[in-house]
Amino acid sequence: MITNLVGQMLDWSSDSCPNYYKNSYPDTGRAKWQKVIDSRNFIKREGVGEFLLQYYPDAVKRVFGYSVKKASTVESKIRSILNNWANEYGSMPKLPNIVLNKLGLVTTQTQITNFLGNPNPNP
Repeated sequence: MITNLVGQMLDWSSDSCPNYYKNSYPDTGRAKWQKVIDSRNFIKREGVGEFLLQYYPDAVKRVFGYSVKKASTVESKIRSILNNWANEYGSMPKLPNIVLNKLGLVTTQTQITNFLGNPNPNP
């Protein structure tokens, strides 16, 4: 069930409400899922850095420091973290391609790896 939910949260091509939300929150599940969709749309429109500054400013301050106030700086630091991850583990973390694209990190190989999984996680 959790794997299915995570898969649906990563699949940004579908707006249908997952069964987890329908079953766990019979009265409010669709409204809760709509918040997820609204967050996705904000990222698509404004970018990852702006999303984090808008929705999670406390996390941005804790992770990147109080001096970070521009979305482009947040995105630059995230790109650096993801590139370090890729260098260490041989693949990018599994993130929606839209997010990777907004960060300028999507390649065909990344899309294939995200779809199929990394066949050799420890080179």
